[in-house]
Amino acid sequence: MLSDEIFWAACDFDQIYMTFNGGASWAYQPTADVGPGNQYLVGIDALDTKTALVIGTSAGYPPKGKIMKTTDGGNTWVLKDTTNSYMSNIAYAKE
Repeated sequence: MLSDEIFWAACDFDQIYMTFNGGASWAYQPTADVGPGNQYLVGIDALDTKTALVIGTSAGYPPKGKIMKTTDGGNTWVLKDTTNSYMSNIAYAKE
């Protein structure tokens, strides 16, 4: 959450949503074809309203994970890395 009104939600099957009004309405942010598909998006952290990281993990074996990033408020997501491990959270570190 960036404030009481602005936050992202990371969901199952690569779905990401963002709200600017405390959850009264949500905007879907497509992530089609960004890394391994049909993952549980289990962690998200935002630096500001434009920049966020999301991690996904597979439910089965072998484990597959991914890290995605947006720098334009979620209009586009890019794959930053993949892994053969299960992941559960991600965080930005500010100086």
